[in-house]
Amino acid sequence: MIAMFPNRAEGFVGEALWDAQSIIGDMDPQWIGYYFDPSQATAGNGIPGWEVALRLALPRVKAVALQDFTWVKKGSDWKMQMCPLGEGMVDWAKLFQMLAQARFTGPISVHLEYQAQDELAAMSKDLEFVRKHVQEAWKPGAANPAN
Repeated sequence: MIAMFPNRAEGFVGEALWDAQSIIGDMDPQWIGYYFDPSQATAGNGIPGWEVALRLALPRVKAVALQDFTWVKKGSDWKMQMCPLGEGMVDWAKLFQMLAQARFTGPISVHLEYQAQDELAAMSKDLEFVRKHVQEAWKPGAANPAN
């Protein structure tokens, strides 16, 4: 059993990984780490900032949550709207490359938090999307530590 700190956008503690790091920094990494969500990291830290957040979290990433989103304007505010994997803001190729370079072997959780006409077909499509990226990133010679 292990405790995992999720990164969550929209004002939650952990939106900025350095906040969470200040909380768990001295705790034994064997017992506490991160449940990293690249969509939440992108929403909370911006396009370049999610990579910084992942680099900070990588030594303690215990599991990865996968979902995607786009920005939609509601009134005068911009809000996250969840969407199928690959149709939103997450840089999937870079994410999986970084995980492979770090030799990540923990669980990957695929979330379906968007409206789908056929949920089973949507889950199947998202799972195939992840499978393709995992196979590409973890194939021999794909993860170049120089990147």
